[in-house]
Amino acid sequence: MASGMGFDRVDCAQVALAVSEISGNAHKFAGRGTVALQLTANKKGLEIIVRDRGQGIGSIKKVMAEGYSSESLSLGVGLNAAKRAVDELSIRSKVGQGTKVVMRKFLPLPEEEIEYGVISMPDERYPGNAHAKKNKSL
Repeated sequence: MASGMGFDRVDCAQVALAVSEISGNAHKFAGRGTVALQLTANKKGLEIIVRDRGQGIGSIKKVMAEGYSSESLSLGVGLNAAKRAVDELSIRSKVGQGTKVVMRKFLPLPEEEIEYGVISMPDERYPGNAHAKKNKSL
């Protein structure tokens, strides 16, 4: 589906990685689940929804920490790998009821749609807000 929408090979591989990781977790922790693929509301991206009716996640913040795993043989990098592979990832979960993960990957903007760009780079001459507060002329 991602390929048919115009995503390149790298983006398709990233979508596959994210879907594999999240659906694998649904299977591993809940025994089964569902995966739905659809266009985003603005029709400029792919939305993937993975649902399960497993035990749920007690602390989403905890499971999103790099290196955390509830299994001793796991490296605990899968959820964050999935998050890095897509543009948006959100998790909703209720203990005892299950989990819903929504991921979105957007198509890159065509060059003709970009009117201007902005870049922000740190300037070591002005080390943070403390300096800006002292010198309001910045």
